[in-house]
Amino acid sequence: MTVFDPATGETAHADVQPGSYALICHEPCHRVGIDASADGTHVITIAGVRRPMAGLIAAADLERTT
Repeated sequence: MTVFDPATGETAHADVQPGSYALICHEPCHRVGIDASADGTHVITIAGVRRPMAGLIAAADLERTT
């Protein structure tokens, strides 16, 4: 995954491994907590949300580019 910040020109890269996930928040949204259960279930708490579900995209809805 590559993220580019047009305001600063900075680019960051990360590998997201199979069985993992990536969470991208746009301020003022930010992660305030994560509860991880032994069964692999995660509950992620995000604060600062102003438009709930507006940017939600399911992985199945993304077009594969590779």
